[in-house]
Amino acid sequence: MSNRGRVLIVDDDDNVAVTLQAVLEREGYEAQTASTVQGAQAHITQKPFDAALVDLRFGDADEGLDVLQTLSSHQPECMAIMLTGFASLESAIGAIRQGAYDYLIKPCDMEELKLTVARAVEHGAIARALRGHIGEIEASNKELRVLAEDLRKRLDETLSDLHRRIAEATKQLNNS
Repeated sequence: MSNRGRVLIVDDDDNVAVTLQAVLEREGYEAQTASTVQGAQAHITQKPFDAALVDLRFGDADEGLDVLQTLSSHQPECMAIMLTGFASLESAIGAIRQGAYDYLIKPCDMEELKLTVARAVEHGAIARALRGHIGEIEASNKELRVLAEDLRKRLDETLSDLHRRIAEATKQLNNS
């Protein structure tokens, strides 16, 4: 199966991480795992990902939000899907406010997870394409500004030359 994208799986439960990796690889994704926040941050700074499945809780802390923050700053087009076995409205709102693409409750339905990952990868691809188009537009606008300035200078020079010629012609007519 062709590579549908790169997915980072961040979960301190190795069984969950390995299971998710196997499911996603069977779907054609290149999946990589990290069991610590530091390991995830190292992956994020080394290579690009299309999507990330991030466990919200590591031990007693919501350290998954730290991974989300690293993703947002290093790979803004990578769509993070937060996973948690300790769902609450507050944690869901907090994750979404910090940039999570979606929020799934463990254990989650594998079909729902696969669809969510596929949508996240597609959303990220659209975001990257849009960013590329914006870059092209900005470059074109910069070039247009340079050309417009050059045209303005030429027009000023032409008008100045025309005024000079009119003044000379008027002077010659007055002297004749």
